Amino acid sequence: PCQLGVLSISQVKACNYWIGTSNNGTNTVTVFVDDTGTNAGLAKGAGATNNIADVADGTVTAGSEEYGFSVTTAGGYTAQGTFGTQYNGVPNGATPTAFMTVAGVHDYVAAAGAGNRSQVTHQASINAAVEAGSYVNDLTYTAMTTN
Repeated sequence: PCQLGVLSISQVKACNYWIGTSNNGTNTVTVFVDDTGTNAGLAKGAGATNNIADVADGTVTAGSEEYGFSVTTAGGYTAQGTFGTQYNGVPNGATPTAFMTVAGVHDYVAAAGAGNRSQVTHQASINAAVEAGSYVNDLTYTAMTTN
């Protein structure tokens, strides 16, 4: 799990984890991401008004109510859209969003070292109006090959 810990208005909190794929074919692997929780974004319970807002300008700023994530690619991966250049809200919709790709035969799951996987970083900050409590975000990553 990626735990942001206790949020405060004076700092941006971050957590990260690694993603890797494996492919024995020469086609491209696309990794998709989707927010699969009850509510979009960093949510507190089932109340839609209790969400920490998605980052709008690409940068999570201390003292602002914002949540987002980005990817630092390695090992042949290429970030899709702006996921590799700025923080984005986690996509939530009927169709998962392409997050990163990698082409050809590879095994970045078993390969040791950060150079063979991509690092996903989540950041969050709050302002004084954010309700105290525990917030969660449920993400699903799906890797699929394309011809």
